[in-house]
Amino acid sequence: MPAVSPVRAVRLDGFAGGLNKDADVTRLEQTESPEILNGLLGIRGEVFKRQGYERYDDNLAQQVTHMVSWRDSSARVWLVAIDESGDVLYVQDTGDTFTDSAKDVGAGGSSTRHPIGWAVANGFLYLSSRRGHTTIKWNGTTWSDVAAVPKAQFLTWRFEQLFAANIAGAPSQLQVSLELAPEDFTTEPAIFEFDPDDGEEIRGIAPSGDDLLVFKDHTIHLFTGKVRSDFARYRLDSLRGTFSPRTIKQVRGLLVFLDRDTGVWAWDGATFTLISEKINQYLLNGMTYEHAYLANAHVRRDLYILSVPWDGSSVNQRTFVYSTLSNSWTEWDYGAWDSINHANRELIASPRGNNGVWEYGTYLDDAAPISFHFKTPWLQPAGLGGQSRLRRVETNFKASGSEVDVLLRQEYSDDTIMTRTFETHDINSVNEVAVVIALDGWPNRADTFQLEYVNDSEEEFQLNLIELLFTVNRDRLGEHTAIASATP
Repeated sequence: MPAVSPVRAVRLDGFAGGLNKDADVTRLEQTESPEILNGLLGIRGEVFKRQGYERYDDNLAQQVTHMVSWRDSSARVWLVAIDESGDVLYVQDTGDTFTDSAKDVGAGGSSTRHPIGWAVANGFLYLSSRRGHTTIKWNGTTWSDVAAVPKAQFLTWRFEQLFAANIAGAPSQLQVSLELAPEDFTTEPAIFEFDPDDGEEIRGIAPSGDDLLVFKDHTIHLFTGKVRSDFARYRLDSLRGTFSPRTIKQVRGLLVFLDRDTGVWAWDGATFTLISEKINQYLLNGMTYEHAYLANAHVRRDLYILSVPWDGSSVNQRTFVYSTLSNSWTEWDYGAWDSINHANRELIASPRGNNGVWEYGTYLDDAAPISFHFKTPWLQPAGLGGQSRLRRVETNFKASGSEVDVLLRQEYSDDTIMTRTFETHDINSVNEVAVVIALDGWPNRADTFQLEYVNDSEEEFQLNLIELLFTVNRDRLGEHTAIASATP
């Protein structure tokens, strides 16, 4: 009877652990990956290629730094865009040609890339600016200046009152309008200072239930009360804050924000939790620290999508995507100035520094194919001992007209790593298909193994499951039955 090698199978039936850039690559969980580039994670742990972007407008000649989607009192839906010169432009959702409002929020190049405050109150859209510029308002027909509203960087409308924070000349100050009167800040003044002598500014305000969180560089305050007689403020936290106002977003009951010193945090109404633990050092070391105020985030279903300036640049060039369902991250190879949901369309402002407004669409970035990369952790089959030989790889894909390169890396005891692109497959099925790669003709044994999947096609692509079969010596497998694949 022929000798039969000890056989072990490693089954990766989902990758819900997501991206882990901070841990030793040899110590990752089987559900984690050292690289998920231009991918997203599904609810079962499958990983699939992100969508690309295509042009939305037909006449914007500058980069767009801010966008607001607003419905006026006549139920018309408008997209308001602010370009890098500070000009305010608008278009109704039925068109794609923007009109110049003849208003601006403070010209001056990079200064307009600072966050712009906005609020909707009594049928008007209010816009403010950081540089002490007069607040403006619009009712869907007429634009006008509003000198009565403080020159504030941040605005929000709550409990029938307009809250204005980071006032020109008083960067630690919050003021509240009279109830039902968003332009009356003088009849019954409500002025609150948040540690004005700490040398910091208010960097953002955000609702949290019935309360308001007030963010400074390194502290977070809680502002409570619905009416003047109940207003009160408390210092909530002295260990973190934000320098990045546009990263403060509500997603699935969490208030998420970026602290450029400590990472990405989530507030659930009682506790702050660091959610960027697996990518923290990679994110903080790669992000351009002094330009962190340009970072922005938007929410897409269960996803928190964070764009940051990267590698010394003053432009958002990298995006990190957090799934609140799987508590995991992926990474994209571009950044944008802003992103919003508008009239059932998901829009992004000036991805990769392109002029104008864009929207998610096909699997192309402005006609260029998206390069998807996924790597498994380094794998060593338990119980075999010594070096092993990888005999076969079975992968489950779901794609239409996509081509995938499969790369195998083998590491030896002397730390030598050998890489081989050993298979290229055309995947042309909207249903799940299994692709088997037999490696009996490749005699190399190694200590650990890693697989990488690369897809540069113009089509969708999805990776569901990977199974690897190992033996410990040179003997042939004998009568071994292949392990059946299954959807995670």
